[in-house]
Amino acid sequence: MKSFGVALLGSWVFLVVGCAPVQRKPWMVAFYDTPIIKTEKDPQMESGKYETFALKPASEVAPELEMDPIIEKYLLCAIRNELEFLGYECVGTQEKPDFCIGFLYFNDYKSTYIPASTVTEPWYVPGDNQTTNLNLYGSSGYLQGTIKTTSPGHYVPVTVTRPKRYVGAYYPILSVNVFSSDNWNVIWAGTVIASTSEADVRRTANTLLPSLFDLHFPIARQAAEKRDPKRGIFGCPFRVFTINGDDYFPIISAIWSDSPAEKAKLQPYDIIIAVDGKDPRNWPYSKVRAAFDKDPGERLSLTVNRDGNIIETILVADDEAQIRLGEAKAIDYNSGITTGSVQDLRKQLPSLSHEDLLNLVP
Repeated sequence: MKSFGVALLGSWVFLVVGCAPVQRKPWMVAFYDTPIIKTEKDPQMESGKYETFALKPASEVAPELEMDPIIEKYLLCAIRNELEFLGYECVGTQEKPDFCIGFLYFNDYKSTYIPASTVTEPWYVPGDNQTTNLNLYGSSGYLQGTIKTTSPGHYVPVTVTRPKRYVGAYYPILSVNVFSSDNWNVIWAGTVIASTSEADVRRTANTLLPSLFDLHFPIARQAAEKRDPKRGIFGCPFRVFTINGDDYFPIISAIWSDSPAEKAKLQPYDIIIAVDGKDPRNWPYSKVRAAFDKDPGERLSLTVNRDGNIIETILVADDEAQIRLGEAKAIDYNSGITTGSVQDLRKQLPSLSHEDLLNLVP
């Protein structure tokens, strides 16, 4: 039986086969190894310069690539969510964005034929306790009793015949090119590759795209500075993920201590299914974030799905100055929830300033 492990980078999660056991949610995707990431950045790329972006489907500009237009649309939505999470604004191509996104995906299935084989493997025989009845006759007469003996555990060779079979995996490849709108030169490029038993590339993109963008693409600092410092926050950052491949929902990724979210007993992995009574299904990240933008004292009604249980709660926005950001309850490697300092999280996301951190916490 293969075990699954979980790793935290920023606020995204991926499972790797063969690591320590972890409570695995049904919508999580297991990978056979750690995704391989490669990025390139133009040295003249000015990180603080860009604020807006546009998406351009490859199926429109290069139909010979035979990209599935429906799957591509879902994946472009996922890319949009990642860039909006980093503070960028999605606009149309007619609005002269600062950069455009070109995107390719592949999801080939590769298998290997393994012929039948006969091997000898050690088979463990556990120890055994035995009780034997004794009947003794001697000069002193007849005696009756019992004696206990223990046989230690040991290994014996066993011949096992393995049938012929095919062993295979899907190899999702997501490749992103960022073009400057000034001269249409490529200013950033990134590719992430993994292997998994999951056939739906939309679900594997949940993990692969955050791993590509969160630690390798700059945060839109100018966009972060536009946040009104008088706004209240709730202390429950979220990501927009697809559960079944067809619909995207905001999922709580962490809970800040001493926050309205902690007081309401919300938890990481809670799936938000209603925001102020509205269904957030397939909302982009920016729209969900806008619903969280409240002034101190204003209320936010949330309905969450926690392992099939529907929970309704009301949060009251708190002033940012009153939120203690010294510690954060975040998703842990093994136990599910742990407490780590903001300084530790900033080491994982070194480009985050204090203002950026507040910007990422609804």
